[in-house]
Amino acid sequence: MDLPACHAAFPGLLHIEPRKGPAEHVLTFAGSVGLCGWNDAGLAVCCNSLATLSGRTDGLPVAGTVRAVLACEDVEEAWAIVRDASHACPQHIAVGGPSGLRGFQVSAAGVVERAVRAAGTYAHTNHPVLASDVEPTRAPATADRTDSMARLSYLQASAPQDLGTTVTTLDDRSVPISCVDAGRGDGSISAVSFAAELSAPPAVHYRVGPPGMPWGTNRIDQT
Repeated sequence: MDLPACHAAFPGLLHIEPRKGPAEHVLTFAGSVGLCGWNDAGLAVCCNSLATLSGRTDGLPVAGTVRAVLACEDVEEAWAIVRDASHACPQHIAVGGPSGLRGFQVSAAGVVERAVRAAGTYAHTNHPVLASDVEPTRAPATADRTDSMARLSYLQASAPQDLGTTVTTLDDRSVPISCVDAGRGDGSISAVSFAAELSAPPAVHYRVGPPGMPWGTNRIDQT
């Protein structure tokens, strides 16, 4: 998850024990209720901004979507929440769990599901791959889109299959998948990252900070 440098300076990992439902582990930064994360039912969620799609002022913020998904027990329950919400922030949302993986492109125009092949790698970055509601007046700058497409091509070609190769991919600085400094056009750096095997409970490696910072594990006593 990339953030403007002023926010990325204050990352954190929240461990939440709700009265009902699985324990949640939420990567975020000071002042936000959540960016991405996983829960003890084996569910994980990650979102990427799609700035060329339309948003709305009366919708559910993406941080609220993340927290709502992580309160769920399985992918189908999470899908129902994503499908039925009015979304404020145009995003690509990936939700995975022991029962499978689903991907969605959400905006003010609604929710479109992106097909996930039964076998193979599923990847997304920061440009729409389902272009039904792109606003022509908000077309991405060529450099920004080229950057996003290069990262998507790298992810599709590298095809990480386990925790080890996924961590290696997230440490990449050549494309780059992750930014050590404010190298993106908007001055963002990679604030938090995680790789999960979606068992119940999941096996997770996470990094609070950009490449070069140490990776932790899902054990609460090691945070």
